[in-house]
Amino acid sequence: MKIYTDSGTKEFCYVIEPDVGLPIVKVEGYRHPVTCNAGEYKAIIQALEFANSQGEHGWHDFEILTDSQLVANQLNGTAKVKSPHLIPYYAHALALKNKLNVKVTWLEREKNLAGKILE
Repeated sequence: MKIYTDSGTKEFCYVIEPDVGLPIVKVEGYRHPVTCNAGEYKAIIQALEFANSQGEHGWHDFEILTDSQLVANQLNGTAKVKSPHLIPYYAHALALKNKLNVKVTWLEREKNLAGKILE
């Protein structure tokens, strides 16, 4: 299973592409505008929380695909979180990522299904 995530400053989207069945799409707005990186984290957190809520123990062992290379690198431990306002988002996303054994992968914007929906 793959989950594509993307965000702008006013809304986020995730697209769940299951191994079998139809995709699940969620688009939601923010009450207040956010920075692009905070939005990327919020999209990932919402997708991971949805995955965690599925079934008795949630979904495990899947891939999150994001077009934010910085956020992907931070969640994979190859870049540090330098902006103080991102630390709570990072900590929350990392805890869910580790709990669900999720792989986070960067992909080009043109290949991001969630990004296409937000266009």
